[in-house]
Amino acid sequence: EGGGPWLAAAPGFAVVLLNAYPEAGSAPAGQRSRGLLVLDLAECPTAAEAFNRLAREDLKAYAPFYLLLCKPDSVSGFLWDGSKLSFPRFKDCFWTTSSIESEAVVAWRRANWERTAGRLGDDPERAADLLRQTNPEQPAYGTAMNRPDARTVSQVLLILGVDGFVFTYRAREPHGPGFEAPVTLRVSS
Repeated sequence: EGGGPWLAAAPGFAVVLLNAYPEAGSAPAGQRSRGLLVLDLAECPTAAEAFNRLAREDLKAYAPFYLLLCKPDSVSGFLWDGSKLSFPRFKDCFWTTSSIESEAVVAWRRANWERTAGRLGDDPERAADLLRQTNPEQPAYGTAMNRPDARTVSQVLLILGVDGFVFTYRAREPHGPGFEAPVTLRVSS
C-alpha cells in the first residue's frame, strides 16, 4: 500500500522491517513508506554503512519501525521510535510486535515460542508452521493474528545462505484462518 516492501534479500544478506509501537500517541503516523528504507538499505554492504545512511535520513517522515539487517550468522538492527534512532541488541531469533496490548501480546507470543521452539530442532519449516498458529481465545495474541480490525495477511520464510537463499511466501486464506499453498523462489549466486 505504501509503495515499498517489508523485506529485501540477496545471497548472504537481507533487510527486514517490522512495525514498532512506542507508547500510544508518542509517535507520528509517518508520511513516507518505510519500505523505501528497506530498498535503500538493501544496497548497503555493512551494518555500519546502513546506520550511517539512516543517520543522514530525515526519519521524522516515517512511522516507528524496527529494521533488521540479517546475515546467515548474525542479525543487527535499528529502532526508530518516532523521535530517536537507536541500535538495540538482537539476542535471539524471535521478533514480534503488536499494535494492541503491545507488552502483553509480545510476552505471550515470546512465551509460546520459547515453550514450543525447543521441540522444533533446526527445522525452519516446522518453525514456520508454529508461526502460522492462531489463538481463537485471544485473536490478537496469535502469531497469525485474527483481530476484528486487522489480520495477518501473509507469511514469509526466508532461509538465508552465504551463496543464496530460499524465499517461501504463503498468502492468507481470504476468508479463513489458514494459509494458501506456498510459493517458493530459490536464488543462488
